[in-house]
Amino acid sequence: MEKLDHAGLIAYPKGGGRPRYKRYLDDDGQPLQSIWDDISPVNSQASERLGYPTQKPVPLVERIISASCPPNGLVLDCFLGSGTTAEAAERLGRRWIGIDNGKYAIHLARKRLIQLQGQPRPPAKEQFDYVECEECGNIERKPKKQRSPGQYAVRPFSVESMGVYLRAEAWLDAAGQPAAWRPEMIRVFGGEPVSGFNLLHGRDHRGWIHVGPLDAPVPLRQAWGIAREAAETDTRYVTILSADLDTLPHPEREEIRAKTSVQVTLRIIPSAAIEQVALRLRRGSAADGALESMAVPAFYTPLAIGLRAQVDGPLVQLHLERCEVDVQSFLLSQQPALKPITDRLTGAQRKKAQAEHDRWQARRAVLLEWLERATTWQQFVDFWAVDWDYADHPDTHGGPDGKPIFDTDWQSFRIRRGKGRVDPLVLTAECRYEQPGRYQIAARVTDVFGNDGISIVDVEVGR
Repeated sequence: MEKLDHAGLIAYPKGGGRPRYKRYLDDDGQPLQSIWDDISPVNSQASERLGYPTQKPVPLVERIISASCPPNGLVLDCFLGSGTTAEAAERLGRRWIGIDNGKYAIHLARKRLIQLQGQPRPPAKEQFDYVECEECGNIERKPKKQRSPGQYAVRPFSVESMGVYLRAEAWLDAAGQPAAWRPEMIRVFGGEPVSGFNLLHGRDHRGWIHVGPLDAPVPLRQAWGIAREAAETDTRYVTILSADLDTLPHPEREEIRAKTSVQVTLRIIPSAAIEQVALRLRRGSAADGALESMAVPAFYTPLAIGLRAQVDGPLVQLHLERCEVDVQSFLLSQQPALKPITDRLTGAQRKKAQAEHDRWQARRAVLLEWLERATTWQQFVDFWAVDWDYADHPDTHGGPDGKPIFDTDWQSFRIRRGKGRVDPLVLTAECRYEQPGRYQIAARVTDVFGNDGISIVDVEVGR
């Protein structure tokens, strides 16, 4: 301290207070350490906070990407979470791939990238002003205000469901026919396999069960065949288990019910169910008592969506008029895979399983409280998108399985501004077609917890 004082490197504030060390601009600084304390964490009041306990601030991930990935390089995040890495990579102009097995995570990341579109870019290089402190005379560095060099233009990206189709390949025999996974899937769902029918594979306490393929949607003509076969029995209720969301839109289910008197319900096969079936096949017969301790996954129903299209020459207005949420299915979609508490569990296993059940019951109580406060269906909708030309043209618009690919041409979503303020949804979409003709319009809706649904309408567009 005395040596620094003799060298004139100590500044004493005029009004008293703590002495400060004088640092000149040409002094050598400290190299960047492995502990970075210059980036604020995502605290409880941060605007980017999305509720993930491990969420990282965007500037932190930007620094990591800038230091480790060259321009136009590829960034891979195998645990996408809330989408911070994808947003940071998009901001820096890097290509990226994000992977997650949670519906809500994919929904958050997609919404986050769409919200980035049109936001002002920060200056390429931060600049500073150097101002003398009025109290101590030290020179302080303060960020200099700069104009944005432009807006972010988010590049097109797609959402792909990969895991189900890849896993299905290992479960097909040499002739391409399903092996033993179908009866096990029925047991995991809570039913029992049956024989003697073409399209009815099992039964539960509600009615018949049909298990669709794991590598493709159930074709519409087959859904009609399932209903007609059920109509010849004394049970007029069928549950179709499908790995594909687009298997049977709500309007088609209503038409099947009107013409066959058979109620068809669609349940989505979750990844946890596929894992359970694979484990059962490895362990052997489902009658084995060891299987009693296995977790029970939850199958959920897609959202039922009501659309109305108004056509005026080349102009089409699409109105989102209804989004029906099955409360029981809604709760199942949020429920984790829970192990049943049986005598076969050890003391430690029973304690762990009970803790998981208790956490779910607490979460379920919160969800039920929210459901009681929700007075309109609009409160469930967080995002909806429209594909103005969803027609099945495999050569131009379809995937490798011939199924149409949903292209987002228009979207509306809630934007939370903080302090309880939320920008409302736009419930009417509009498109002016360049060519007259018949078009198929698809709308995909996502609720506030990441559950999806799709609906399709056909329109005849004039000149």
